[in-house]
Amino acid sequence: MAIVQALIAWAGHSLGKVVNSAFSWATLLLFGKVPDDRQLILSIISLTSIVWMVVVLGIFSPHLGTFLLALVPLPNWINPKWISRAMLFFAIVLPFANGLTARFLHDRQERSKGWRYLFLSALNGWRLTLALALTLVVLIVIAPINKIGELAKRWTAEHLPVVIEPESYERVTEELHGMLKAAGVQCHEQRPAKVMQAPVWLLVALTGKMLKRLVADKLIKLVYQDGELEIRPSDLVVRGTEDSVGFVIALLIDQYCFGTAYLSWTKDGNELEDEMRQVFKLIKEKRIPRHTALARADACFGKLKDLGLAKEECETLHRVFLKLKLDILQGVSEAEKKAS
Repeated sequence: MAIVQALIAWAGHSLGKVVNSAFSWATLLLFGKVPDDRQLILSIISLTSIVWMVVVLGIFSPHLGTFLLALVPLPNWINPKWISRAMLFFAIVLPFANGLTARFLHDRQERSKGWRYLFLSALNGWRLTLALALTLVVLIVIAPINKIGELAKRWTAEHLPVVIEPESYERVTEELHGMLKAAGVQCHEQRPAKVMQAPVWLLVALTGKMLKRLVADKLIKLVYQDGELEIRPSDLVVRGTEDSVGFVIALLIDQYCFGTAYLSWTKDGNELEDEMRQVFKLIKEKRIPRHTALARADACFGKLKDLGLAKEECETLHRVFLKLKLDILQGVSEAEKKAS
C-alpha cells in the first residue's frame, strides 16, 4: 500500500510539473513576454481563472475538484458537502478578486477613477475570468504542440516588449516590414494558423476592450527564410534559427527606436518617448539646429532621471536616448566633413 501511495505521489508531482510548463507556454503564447510587473499580474489572473474553473467543477464533483487542485484523492473522513460549499464560496469570490487585480495592468491615472470604476472592475472580473479560463484550457493543449514544432525545426525565440495601440497596428507592421526589407531580409506577411488564433478570438469576444493593449484578434507574422517576426500588441516575438534570431533582434534594437510602437509601457514613459521621437523627427527633416537638438535630448535625459520608472523601462528609455544622441552627433560629424 505504501508503494502505491508513493507512486501516486510521484505521478502527481510529475503531472504538476508538466501542467505548470504547459501553463507557462500557454500564457506566453497568449500575451507574449511583457514587463516583469505586468507579467506578475497576468500570471496571477491567469492562474486564478484556471483555479476558478476547477472550483466550479468541484461544486458538482467534490472528489474531482479536490484531485485537480491538490492532485490527491479526497480523504474518506472529509464530508463532500463541506468541499462543495467551500468550492461555491470561492467560485463566487475569485472572479471579483480577479477583476480588482486586473486593474493593476493599467496606469495609475486610470486606476484612480473612484469607487464606480472599482465596482465596475470587480463586476468585469466575471467576464475576464470566464474568458481566460476557456482560452487557457485550449492553449494548454495547443502550446506544447507548438513548442514541439519549434524544437523539431531547431528554432529558438526571443521577445522584445513593446506597446502597440490598436489603431497603429497596421502602420507598425509596415514599418517593421520596411526595416527588414532595407536590411536585405526578404519577407512576406502571414496570418497565424486558425487553430492558434481561435482562442484569442474567443478572449477578445468575451472581454471586449479590457485586454485591448495585450491581445489582438488579427495577428500578423513577417515570415522570412530562416524564421519569423510575430507582431503582438505588447510583444515582438522573433523565432527562427539562432543566427537569424540574433540578427533580427540586433536590427530591432539598433533600427527601431523611433517607430510608431512604444518601447516603454507607462504613460510617463510614453510621453518621454514621444518627446525624443519628436526631436528625432525634427533633426531628420533638418528643421532645428544640431545644438538645439542636443539641448532638447539632454533635457529628455534629465526628465528620465526624475520619473522614477522601473529599472527595465528606465534602461529601455536610456537606450533610446543614447540612440538619439548618437544620431544627432553623427549628423554634426557629417556636416563638419562637408564643410571641410
